Amino acid sequence: MPPEIEALLQEIESYADTNDFKYEMEARMEKLQALGAGPELIPSLLAMMERHPLTEFGSPGEMVRFMEGFFGMGYEEQLAASLARRPTLHTLWMANRVVNSSALPEETRQQLLASLWQAARSPEAEETVRARAKEYLTYQSGRQQREG
Repeated sequence: MPPEIEALLQEIESYADTNDFKYEMEARMEKLQALGAGPELIPSLLAMMERHPLTEFGSPGEMVRFMEGFFGMGYEEQLAASLARRPTLHTLWMANRVVNSSALPEETRQQLLASLWQAARSPEAEETVRARAKEYLTYQSGRQQREG
């Protein structure tokens, strides 16, 4: 990874738990995109989220918009892998967003739902994260019953 991109990622993370985070993240994400950053950044961005499991990264925020730009190109699988490593409030929210997509293949939907289920039962995850995973599973279960 080019040093300029690594430096910007480090800068973003340095603001992760500050009041200026969203503003600083947006400015640096724009710079990353201007440098031609692509899907190779997804693992680094997800790892950052894993290191800050209770941090709000935006709704959806520049980071999520960037990653969602690679929908159908491996983003969903990398998100599921991140949830398996260390579920966070934000990655759970991201997975729920993806599961809601009508363009999502059923196999990927089931993989992400399994990841949510695993997060809900993960002893390594914070109680808040486990509770949020259960909320999303309840929502998805009701959604399937309404649509099915």
